[in-house]
Amino acid sequence: MSLTTARATVVRDVLLVCLTFGAGAVDAISFLGLGRVFTGNMTGNLVLLGLAAAQEKGSEVVRSAVSLGAFCAGVLLAVSLVAVISSRRAEPRGSRMWPVGVSVVLALEVLVQAGVLAGWLTVGGHPGATFEVVLVGLSALAMGMQSDAVAALGVAGVTSTYVTGTLTGLLRGIVVGGEDVPDRLRRAAVLAGLLVGAVVGGVLLVEARRFAPVLPLAVTVTVLVAAGWAFRGERSRTVEGLGERP
Repeated sequence: MSLTTARATVVRDVLLVCLTFGAGAVDAISFLGLGRVFTGNMTGNLVLLGLAAAQEKGSEVVRSAVSLGAFCAGVLLAVSLVAVISSRRAEPRGSRMWPVGVSVVLALEVLVQAGVLAGWLTVGGHPGATFEVVLVGLSALAMGMQSDAVAALGVAGVTSTYVTGTLTGLLRGIVVGGEDVPDRLRRAAVLAGLLVGAVVGGVLLVEARRFAPVLPLAVTVTVLVAAGWAFRGERSRTVEGLGERP
């Protein structure tokens, strides 16, 4: 691995941790502020959906179901966008550290998160039952898009919205081996990022409820801008390479 590639890998991993931090904040805000529902962690949301159905809590069933459906829609949208952009730019899968399609998806996520913030501010951070469903849907749509954007980076065992596999992989690597130190550190950092994000999101909801959704939006914007700056050379090399093709 060249020095340039090593540095790019570190930058990419830091940005992944930042996205996970933002996802942790989103789940804290949605669970505490939008009626006990996760909009990023669909494993937990499926459990909540089952519990709500068992207890015949209709409103919670609706919110969890909307979250699940919107998340799936976000994933499908992101998959399609990344595939189309990669094919048009003739980018083989895994050929770049940060594909253009990932940045496009994150840019769309920013727009959706801005919509969540605008809606949240409109009601002063206290949405009614109907508007809660709208905000849940928007938030889950954004998280579904982010989840596939991270998956498109192709970093084994790392996601931004669910970390059970990351935790399992980390513990297995410690006991069995087979992973180098950077891989273990990356997994550990992702786990810490989600935890800290949830803590900060929860604190914001208590201390500055009106502006809590600003945090995940700011994180995504920061990651998008940082990625555009850090990987600009990679984009230039890709364009030059395409220009040299017969």
